[in-house]
Amino acid sequence: VGAYSTNYLPISLTNIIVRGGYLDQRVFQSCQYIEDINVIATKSTIIYNYTFYGCKRLTDVALPASPITRIDMQAFYDCGSLVNMTLPFAGYEKTSNTTNIQSLFGYIFGSSSYTGARAIYQAYNYSSNAPANRNINTSNSSYNYRFYIPTSLKKITILGGNVAWGTFSNLVDVKEIILPNAFYKDNGNTNTLRYTFYGCTNLERVYIPTSTIDNITEYTFGGCYRLKEVTLPFIGYQRNYTSNNTNARFGYVFSQSYYNETYTPSSYYYQDVTGWRIPKSLEKITILGNNNIYTSAFDGLKYVKEINLPNHYNDTKIYDYAFRNCTSLESITIPNGFKTIGNYAFQNCS
Repeated sequence: VGAYSTNYLPISLTNIIVRGGYLDQRVFQSCQYIEDINVIATKSTIIYNYTFYGCKRLTDVALPASPITRIDMQAFYDCGSLVNMTLPFAGYEKTSNTTNIQSLFGYIFGSSSYTGARAIYQAYNYSSNAPANRNINTSNSSYNYRFYIPTSLKKITILGGNVAWGTFSNLVDVKEIILPNAFYKDNGNTNTLRYTFYGCTNLERVYIPTSTIDNITEYTFGGCYRLKEVTLPFIGYQRNYTSNNTNARFGYVFSQSYYNETYTPSSYYYQDVTGWRIPKSLEKITILGNNNIYTSAFDGLKYVKEINLPNHYNDTKIYDYAFRNCTSLESITIPNGFKTIGNYAFQNCS
């Protein structure tokens, strides 16, 4: 695909498939009648700024997992109709573990307004207590940065790269986010989800199958009070967690901030602890791997209807009260890898 120039395209041309070659700067600029661009293969390692600038009717775009390693700021500026995006990574650079504005999803849209977009303040570099008392919908600061992101955007699929603090934070219009099977790891560094989906108030489905996520912190799903379905690589804070405490509970990755659409599970184990707020809309949970299902891991999730634990468990145990008070539970899948089921594991699962 050639470099930027003034050309005349048929209005009837709405779909483009690219199977090779280079994507030069501004290559699709002002292709305002194009609705779908699918880059199956390319030799380009960089998507430059303004590559898709002014594709006002573009609803679907897909870029391959490789060889792209960088997407510049404003590459998708003025794409105010986007609905679905498949990207090789989130943010500016595939192999970066840096936490700054370049690590945020909104970076590729830029900070200038355009038709069909809303101002989104994405969060990065939170202090340890910031989520409990900081409103990220304020102004640019050392914690937040404003981008303009299409209100039409509903589904994001990420094929690789990495995630940092607040990568998808505050994407209030997005309903589904799918993360890759593996993230980039720099010299064996730990990959941690921190406030990654914080404030995604309309998010309904999250799929995190990755085997290279090591930790998921509190507030990662804070404010995601319309979640319907989650797929997670493990329960609680850490992969292969070995302590039977509150960090090993499903609710740990949510926040303790109050929302009308959420509830605090009544739990035998952490009943005296300030409760996490679980979305009432959450009905399906899939956990792809872990060691044990510790005491009260799912206790009190009274609106959840389905829990799936696939066959990634070996010689593991379901502890006491694990599914206690899951009063709406209709279906549960437990693989052969579990050797022991504790007392009252399914108490009050009516």
